[in-house]
Amino acid sequence: MRTRYRLSPNDLPDGTYDPRSDQTDEWRGPPSCNGTNSSPQTVSRSPAELDHPGGGNDPLQSAVRPIRGFRRESGRSDFHHLSTDDLPLKIPVNSMEPVYTSHLSNYPTKKEIHGVNLEDALNIVGLGRHQWLFAAIGGLAFLAAGVQSGISAFILPSMKCDMALTSSQMGLLNALFLLGGIGSGVVWGAVVDSIGRKPVLLIGLFLDSVVTVLSAISPNFYVFLVFRFFSGFIIGGPASVCMVHVGELIPQKYRAQVLCYTGLTWSASWVVTAGLAWIIMPLDSWIIKGIEISSWRYLILVVAFIDLIAAIAYSTVYESPKFYHSQGNVDMALKVLSNVYAQNKGVSADDFPVKSLAPLENSQEKLVDCANKSVWRPLVATLKQFKTLLHGKALSATGLACFLWFSNMFGYYGLGLWMPELASRYKTFEASNGTARISVCELSSFQVSGHRPVSCKNIDPSVFTNTLVSGVSLVSGNLMAALLMSRLPRRFMPVFFMFGAAVCVLGLFIVRSSTEYLIATSLFQLSIGTANLVHNALVVDIFPPEVCGRAICMAIMMGRVGAMISNLALGSLLDISCAVPLIMSATFIAAGGFASFFIPRPYEEPSIKSLPVSPRSTA
Repeated sequence: MRTRYRLSPNDLPDGTYDPRSDQTDEWRGPPSCNGTNSSPQTVSRSPAELDHPGGGNDPLQSAVRPIRGFRRESGRSDFHHLSTDDLPLKIPVNSMEPVYTSHLSNYPTKKEIHGVNLEDALNIVGLGRHQWLFAAIGGLAFLAAGVQSGISAFILPSMKCDMALTSSQMGLLNALFLLGGIGSGVVWGAVVDSIGRKPVLLIGLFLDSVVTVLSAISPNFYVFLVFRFFSGFIIGGPASVCMVHVGELIPQKYRAQVLCYTGLTWSASWVVTAGLAWIIMPLDSWIIKGIEISSWRYLILVVAFIDLIAAIAYSTVYESPKFYHSQGNVDMALKVLSNVYAQNKGVSADDFPVKSLAPLENSQEKLVDCANKSVWRPLVATLKQFKTLLHGKALSATGLACFLWFSNMFGYYGLGLWMPELASRYKTFEASNGTARISVCELSSFQVSGHRPVSCKNIDPSVFTNTLVSGVSLVSGNLMAALLMSRLPRRFMPVFFMFGAAVCVLGLFIVRSSTEYLIATSLFQLSIGTANLVHNALVVDIFPPEVCGRAICMAIMMGRVGAMISNLALGSLLDISCAVPLIMSATFIAAGGFASFFIPRPYEEPSIKSLPVSPRSTA
């Protein structure tokens, strides 16, 4: 059990005693050799002496009244609820010795505190303009990752016509992109906790922009397929790490809410991509050196540009202080916190009251590891970290996080990526059959029966406007979640929205027109996307900071496994027996809703005992 001591309310908020409060002051001298205090003594002072005690010396050095009434409690230190105007004098945390004002000259004065754990230091930094700017830049990177992840849904209707793709090939295209993300989970997970969050995001976004440009000029489907695999592999890093990086600079009190606002950009990526598709897809094709540059290729080039802009913006942010702290580099962590504090308050970094951070219990081990330059160090560190995730109390958190992402992305990026294609089929059927009504499964049978129109070059623009409506509903749900995150029980929203998404999937069995399909899919996107956002916000803080990045990468990797299985099932079965993939999606989503009941409380960083402070000589 961790302990703390709090000054009694009889003393001033800054931990000092005001000798003007009475004319007679009873005090106890330093402890005697047998451990007891000397007898009480009474000191009488005149008002003049109170104005200038000790002949003009510092009153803190002359006042001899002890700081009494320490109260022992369990929990974290008191600094997390204090403002910078109420910071106590630095007293060794967990010290069992009483502290006397006769020794206050041996400790730093007001607004200088030492040995603070990182969460308490973040609370002192507070939430200000720097964190909001950082969250906006992180949101831009998250938007770029979201656009890249969802672009297939918007180019499939046009690619199907351009390259004569079958449903199985379209499912393979989605699945291979997700397979790349699965393959990168272990790699990025190892790198992010070794070299930092910022390098992973910078390198990933820049490389992804290059690969995306190459995919836009691919001469055939199979070359395009290879580049989409590499794009999935690369963008998997930024997509997994972005929320971790943002969350590690936000005080725990505001973390979930700020992450919800940041996560809005992932949902907004559906709106942005649908809007771009609505504008770009109707454009005419160009032929350059025998290669037809269709409108869907323009759209992919725009995605590459978004990646590049996000990489440039991200080059301006700080590395995570929690990453530095977890590596034992407390000086760099303190420097980042000081700079953020200065930008939030408009003061100098030297005004940051925290002058030293308490190292983690394993900080010495981290420093020894960092000093080791062996080429095997990253591999050994990776194996140790994965062993930590699969051992003891972390095992249950890791398993829960992996299943939550698996179940959510089974529907979000499984069924979700097929929704524009199904909407296109509805529009094609209604164009040929007027007001005739047809279910989703009957629509798939109709496509297989050979009733496909001869020309499919002109994709109905309403396909993209309908997707735009679904995206707007998703963003509205995310905004509602961000506003209510701090007002509702921790587990309420993931449970509610996951079960709601499962009901929407089952509702697809009863829709009979494109309008009903639009309503059902909009509610599905709102529910499954908001649940994904809330999972990101809640699960990111259930792991220790030294393994958080790797744990989230592993969980998202399992989510991509679910999405890949869902895409392969839909591609193979949608035109044969569409009921099977729909029931599978509803089952896994509902199971994820049940698992959300077990999301634990945030991880609390254990403090280590402060070193005793030796009194300075008063000779």
